[in-house]
Amino acid sequence: MVHILLVLAGDPPGSELLEESIRHGDVIIGVDGGGNVLKNLDYEPDVIIGDLDSFTGNPDRTPHLLKRIDQDKTDLQKALDYISEQYQVKKITILGGTGGRADHLLNNLQICAQIDSRIEIVFKHDGNMQTGYTREDIIRITPHSQPELKVNCGETISLLQTTDFAGLTSSGLKWEWDHIDSGMGFISQSNKVIRDNPTITLKTGSVYIAAYK
Repeated sequence: MVHILLVLAGDPPGSELLEESIRHGDVIIGVDGGGNVLKNLDYEPDVIIGDLDSFTGNPDRTPHLLKRIDQDKTDLQKALDYISEQYQVKKITILGGTGGRADHLLNNLQICAQIDSRIEIVFKHDGNMQTGYTREDIIRITPHSQPELKVNCGETISLLQTTDFAGLTSSGLKWEWDHIDSGMGFISQSNKVIRDNPTITLKTGSVYIAAYK
């Protein structure tokens, strides 16, 4: 079971976040223009995949370049299809998938909400002075993948809904969630963590937890 790192071009990660993520990844994949991000920071991906309309490297000098032209799918979908064909996956970390345009972020979250619920998925993004945080992690929670949230007491989390869900329960938040269902019209934004590494469980469906550090 492998840990896949996908690098997209939506909002390039800083060198520290990229280096940290590469250190924990088993397979490094540049998704179209994400290949430029890796190469510009002197990292060689295992694969660069997409329709390659944004990749500016020399194809003759780039091994493992996979051109997939299918305008009915985004480059992220093509990368996820490739991963499912080639690997037994434990975790997918995505860089460059949250910044830039709101439609890209929402579509990326929706796409990833549909894949195997046993796979742990996290989007990571650098913060900045304007946002007031240094890191944003968006973690998918399913009944079969309920990873420990590495968030410290005093930090902030929010709930992002992309599908129907039921039985959402928390432990370690200022305003706890007690068997919440999506049909309740529930919204939780800027909830406060009151215990390091709170736990979130779910009975059906999936949600994303956005953690701000």
